[in-house]
Amino acid sequence: MSPIKSKSIESREYSFKSIRNQDPTVHDNLKNIAQSIPGYVHFNSLDDLSLICANKNFEDYFGLSTGEIVAKGKLFIREHYCPKTWNNSLRQILKQEWRNSEHKVFGHVQKIRKNPTLPYRDFICSTRVLSDLKCLITDYVPADFFGIESRALNAISDCIDFTKNNHNKYSSLSTREREIIHLIAFGKSRREISDMLYISKHTLDNHRKHIRQKLGVKSTAELFHFINTFDIFS
Repeated sequence: MSPIKSKSIESREYSFKSIRNQDPTVHDNLKNIAQSIPGYVHFNSLDDLSLICANKNFEDYFGLSTGEIVAKGKLFIREHYCPKTWNNSLRQILKQEWRNSEHKVFGHVQKIRKNPTLPYRDFICSTRVLSDLKCLITDYVPADFFGIESRALNAISDCIDFTKNNHNKYSSLSTREREIIHLIAFGKSRREISDMLYISKHTLDNHRKHIRQKLGVKSTAELFHFINTFDIFS
C-alpha cells in the first residue's frame, strides 16, 4: 500500500487504490454491511484511505464496479467530484485526532456527477470510524430525496463550515462567558444580566469584551451569528 503523500491536498491520495493482502473474510463482511445500508456507501482503509469496497448502489450510480473505480484512481475523483467540496471534506478526514474517535461522525456535503458531461448533484454525507475493522465508512444520500433545494443546502454547508472553523473559538469561552452569551441570546438587558449573575455592570462589560475578543466579533450581529450557528438558544 502506498502511504498518503505529504504534499498539497490536491495531490493527496484518497486514492481509491486496492488494498493488497486484504483479509477476504473482512472484505466480505464489509461488502455485506455495505449492501445492507440504503443510499450510496463505500469503505476506506483507516491507514491510507484507499478504497476497500463499495455497495451496489454506489457502483450502479457511476456504472462502474469497485475494481474499475480502483483502476481509475485519482481520475475518478477528478471526473465525478467537485474539487472544492471534495478538498474541504478531505482536510477534515485527514485530521488524525478525528480519525482516533470512533464515536465521532463527520457530516459534509458533496457535489457529485455521474459523468463529466452532466451537472453536479448535491449529496448529504456522513463519514465515521469503525476502529475494530480499521476502516472508515461513508454514506451518501441525495439532497433532493429530502426535498432540499440547492439554496437551502448551501446554507447548511456554510453553517457546517462556520462551525468547524470556529469551534475552537467557542470552546475557549469560560463557563461564565457562556452563561452571559445564553442570557444575551434570550434578550436579557445589561442590567438584567448583572442582577441575575450577581456581578457589577463593570464586571459584565469586561466579560462581554473578552467574549468579543475570543470570538473575533465586532458587532452584535456577528455575535448572534455565533449564537445561532452553535445553537446556544437550546
